[in-house]
Amino acid sequence: MDSDAGHESEEVGASDGADCSPNNPTEDIKDIKVFGRLALAGQKKTQYVVSKEEIQRRIEGESMSSNVFRDLLGGRKNNLPEIVLTLPKKIKTKTSIFSALTEGEASDLAIGLTKSLCQNVSPELVRKDISDQSAEVTRTTLASVHANLQSGLDSTSPFSLLTHTFGPQAVDGVLGFIIESLK
Repeated sequence: MDSDAGHESEEVGASDGADCSPNNPTEDIKDIKVFGRLALAGQKKTQYVVSKEEIQRRIEGESMSSNVFRDLLGGRKNNLPEIVLTLPKKIKTKTSIFSALTEGEASDLAIGLTKSLCQNVSPELVRKDISDQSAEVTRTTLASVHANLQSGLDSTSPFSLLTHTFGPQAVDGVLGFIIESLK
């Protein structure tokens, strides 16, 4: 990871069709482009857009202080939304290892995990020493668990908020791989 990653930011105009009420404190927030944090040395950094919806989820879900937000979004006061600047400078923030990632980068990480799993783990390894009957029962049970988790781990769930969508996507990818392997 690069220590300067994310310190270059740029404002992007919010979509014209945004549904904002007059009392919405995020109404004036514009989307912000930031560099990803997970670039390998020598690799071009990927830019991600932090939308006003993502900023709102972070304010509500992680109770980020303005200092933590400023670091995440690039450190430049003039690029930060007013609501971020009015947050307390120091508060107890509910952070996780994923807090430094944008939702887009966390999503890319989950997709990468699933792709790596599919490319490097043989479905035969999953089925090893499992009878066809047991595989079918397990597959059916896991399909139910998968459906429960998909409906329960939406974008507003604490798990999704704290992992910036990585958690639910990773769980979905891993369970999907196991279920397919049991066919």
